Amino acid sequence: YDGAMRSHLSRALPVRDEHGRSVRWFGPSTDISERTQMEEALRASERRYRALIEVSPQMVWEGRPDGGATYFNHWWYEYTGLTTEQSDGEGWMEAIPPEHRERVRVAWLKAAVRGEPFEIETPFRRASDGADRWHLARGATVEGRDGRVARWVWVALDTHERNQSEIERDRLPEQLHAERRHPQPPTATRPPSLRGGLPATAPSWTRASACSTCPSCT
Repeated sequence: YDGAMRSHLSRALPVRDEHGRSVRWFGPSTDISERTQMEEALRASERRYRALIEVSPQMVWEGRPDGGATYFNHWWYEYTGLTTEQSDGEGWMEAIPPEHRERVRVAWLKAAVRGEPFEIETPFRRASDGADRWHLARGATVEGRDGRVARWVWVALDTHERNQSEIERDRLPEQLHAERRHPQPPTATRPPSLRGGLPATAPSWTRASACSTCPSCT
């Protein structure tokens, strides 16, 4: 014996006499220390996972096997301005501009039905200034012990600056082609007038060569 404290699960049933009175108890006591340690390790892992999600600079949310959202991290609420009640289920799509909402909904429901990874680019509206910033939204399934989908996890990565850079890069060849087809005429430069004589700062040899009859030089 090492004196260690171990967890046990005890079960007991009464043993009764002919009058129905309990005379003794009988039952097993099972050592569940390993199971208890595994459960505590799982809870600790879940706490670490939640902490990482909360400090993430990206929007992260989770959902049921059918795709209905149930949990959102702090940044989701900060960015979208939506409440928990407004975001639950399919409510999170309110953060997507109306013109993109149906496209995202169809792709999302299709992935939820098939249990396949979900990936789509869409803007999310920022509550602080109303700006629609492009994000890459990805979803993945978490399987249970039976191999079935236990929940969904989504993350939305802000790709707005990258998308704008790619748009400008793609426009550059067209701009260059347009400039070659329609070149701008060179800007004409007019030489300074000599009326009133040469400036005092002109070199001496130019003043010496000025004529005495030209109105511009006199």
